[in-house]
Amino acid sequence: MSGTPEHNPRWASGRQPDFTTEAELDGLVQAGMKHDALRLARQLLKRRRIAPGTFNESLSAILTLADRLKPWRSMVESAYERVPKRDRGSVRFWMMAIRSGCRDYEGVLRLVPTRFTGEFALKELIYSMEATFETGVTELRRKLAARVPRIMHQADHDANAQAQLLLCVAEFYALEGDWDEAIMGAELAQNCATFHQNAVLAIVEIHVARALLTVRRGFGRIEHFKKSFDPPTELMVPGNDKVVQEQAAKEFRRLQRILEQIVSKERQKELRIE
Repeated sequence: MSGTPEHNPRWASGRQPDFTTEAELDGLVQAGMKHDALRLARQLLKRRRIAPGTFNESLSAILTLADRLKPWRSMVESAYERVPKRDRGSVRFWMMAIRSGCRDYEGVLRLVPTRFTGEFALKELIYSMEATFETGVTELRRKLAARVPRIMHQADHDANAQAQLLLCVAEFYALEGDWDEAIMGAELAQNCATFHQNAVLAIVEIHVARALLTVRRGFGRIEHFKKSFDPPTELMVPGNDKVVQEQAAKEFRRLQRILEQIVSKERQKELRIE
């Protein structure tokens, strides 16, 4: 029929709009358009030269919407190498977040700055401390803990960040064997609804660790009593000291089994109570 347009199958295929900028990426994330946002983030990260703002918006979208981070890891690391070196300090927080999410704690520690400054200084310190807990880098852990008092004021208006930092402090003192300070830090973190559960579990764990240490000392006393056992005296004293100690050891083993359901043997090694 004359004047009737030819059928073009592309018109009926539900064509997607062509998003190309980081501003559009932010809009897609805010709108919850997961597929389009992640597709645009992938496109932006493939650019030959990447501005820090573009890199940060892309990683923010990935951290917000991606179901798994590891499939993105290679692309992100490659893109990071294309961010100008002079600008890498401004993208450090997002790289820490990706590496931490992928459990690459050594990679996080390679990004620890000499000084914590700027918008994300507090969260960078948290990522850094958490990485030292996972890697067991004691010297750096102590240096980072010493910076907490100077930066804590930045958390005054961010309850979540404040609670995270307090839990880091609690873990630091627990690993140092100062359990009173550890409990104090965890108790303060209870005021944050988001991390209330973490704080309570930390407090319980510390009390259980103390109980396990008490049980271990109880076993030590039993061994001491056994070595100082005097059979002639035993015959003259009412009761049987040997039986009493055997019963005590049996009860201590029962308690130990219960407590170790909360604080595993591996965790006991970390807390140096084995």
